[in-house]
Amino acid sequence: MSFADEALEAVEDMEANPTVELIPIADLTMPEVVDNTQLSDYAKCPKMFYWARLQGLQPGAQSIHLHAGKAFAKAMEDFRVCYFGEGGTFDDAVAAGLYAIIRAYGEPTEAESDEYWIASAKSWEGMACAYIHTVHNWDPRHDALKPVTDDKGKPTVECSFAIPLDVNNPSTGLPYLFHGRYDLLASYGGSLFVEDDKTASQLGASWSGQWDLRSQFTGYCKGAKAFGVGVAGAIIRGTAILKTKITHAEAIVYRPDFLIERWEHDVHHILLNMNQSFEQQFWPTLGTFNEGCNAYGGCDYKQLCSSENPEAWLSNYHRNFWDPTNPDGEEVKND
Repeated sequence: MSFADEALEAVEDMEANPTVELIPIADLTMPEVVDNTQLSDYAKCPKMFYWARLQGLQPGAQSIHLHAGKAFAKAMEDFRVCYFGEGGTFDDAVAAGLYAIIRAYGEPTEAESDEYWIASAKSWEGMACAYIHTVHNWDPRHDALKPVTDDKGKPTVECSFAIPLDVNNPSTGLPYLFHGRYDLLASYGGSLFVEDDKTASQLGASWSGQWDLRSQFTGYCKGAKAFGVGVAGAIIRGTAILKTKITHAEAIVYRPDFLIERWEHDVHHILLNMNQSFEQQFWPTLGTFNEGCNAYGGCDYKQLCSSENPEAWLSNYHRNFWDPTNPDGEEVKND
């Protein structure tokens, strides 16, 4: 290929994938609705929150783990709606979930050329097997965990809530809203619990213990109780997806009122610090102090923080703003 051809190809690539530009600081706004993901981002590293949540920068490569997890969640949702809400047989429900996972997984462009996607245990075939294995492992015909129904007789599957917090948003002047969505509201052993499905690459000895104080589930319990549902805690069901086997584990965690009250104080403290960062336009890179830069294979924004000129790396990102009220599909916010 000649130099002229290479230059023309480069221009065409730039036109097809225009470089993202940073939003001017004066035009940045704080999110009106926050969730555990955003709060956790700020708590781990305000600079990561700035890149991901205020600038809306997302890495160009699609994560197979997030993609596969969303497909698995959709399959479990449709399975439960069919079995508990529509009176379908177990086989009908399995088929509904299988159809859902195929539609939700789709055909990612990476799978056509990326050997990692093709060989991964979380290929669509692998996720379909994991789903079928999961609904047989926790067969609803024999499972002690039973979803409760709402006043219309529908099972409480994929329950969403939004509650006001006692801190005002500096961009709107209105209270922040905390949003959450749990997979199931169910009875178990005479008590009510929120239930959440997790997929993983392995379920080690420490898997159950990691949920003991996880803020995600404290927030879910706060949301349920805010609407008069007295939940005792959360039940987390994990499915580990490997090439040679699929395994399962279950954890039950409790959230007494004093832990929920502590969670509220912590959330308010985080939001006040977020407001201060926004007003001062200073987002410290705390990931360098708590090892967040290297956690879970490395922060997606490490190259931006490592560069004297972050703008030079923006071609590796696209703009997509996380909307807690629409977790199944991020909505792009135009500049």
